[in-house]
Amino acid sequence: MVQIRDTCDTYGAWVHVDGAFGLLGRILPSSSTDNRSDSPFTLGHPLHDSYSSIAIGCGGMELADSITGDSHKLLNVPYDCGFFFSRDLAIATQVFQNAGAAYLGGSFTEPDTITSPLHIGIENSRRFRALPVYATLVAHGRYGIEEMLRRQVKLVRKIAEYIRSNSFYELLPHDRHIGEHFIVVLFRLSTPRWNEKLVEKINSYRKIYVSGTVWEGQPACRIAISNHAVDVDADYELVKSLLEEVPLQLKQESLGLP
Repeated sequence: MVQIRDTCDTYGAWVHVDGAFGLLGRILPSSSTDNRSDSPFTLGHPLHDSYSSIAIGCGGMELADSITGDSHKLLNVPYDCGFFFSRDLAIATQVFQNAGAAYLGGSFTEPDTITSPLHIGIENSRRFRALPVYATLVAHGRYGIEEMLRRQVKLVRKIAEYIRSNSFYELLPHDRHIGEHFIVVLFRLSTPRWNEKLVEKINSYRKIYVSGTVWEGQPACRIAISNHAVDVDADYELVKSLLEEVPLQLKQESLGLP
């Protein structure tokens, strides 16, 4: 990021970051020991409570000119509610400033202290999208969001541990340490011919939803944990039991068994 920032400064380019997951990742402690005096959290399993790799992955974000985030992910608000941070309010105002109709103006006796959304976006008829994001942040607070994120990361890493220990599956990438997982678990079956059906089979149980992807040109499966109500133990048992069942069903189907 430092090199990118220097290059952009040299050539007058703008650095933008999509921070949907990574920005919130920065609230987690950057070292394996959480030594903040006001933190209500204590360390448990070292693989589940170490966030140094997340801090490294999110490093340098403060050097960006703008950051956006889809808050329907980790903040669990409706779709099309998010945030946009920019270093330069003047540019946004210059680009999007309303034409100047008197009835759309603010106070006529003193300058506005808060920039109107009418002047920094292109949609004059949009609803108040910021409200659900703001309400969620106020309701949970910094440590509420951090506690939620810790549970999500712990569940992700427990699932990753299980997949790595199960001979039916391959955890991807092969060289990734469990303590490097953040929100996503990427995996596939060790029997290649079954991987085309893996995502469809998992979703057919209607207990969890996974998405398909590609790793090194081959089909793979992606689990992303982002629900605010994560119960690490209960959800892990649900995912584990399902992942145990799926390869057995695929094996039966490949053998033509009922």
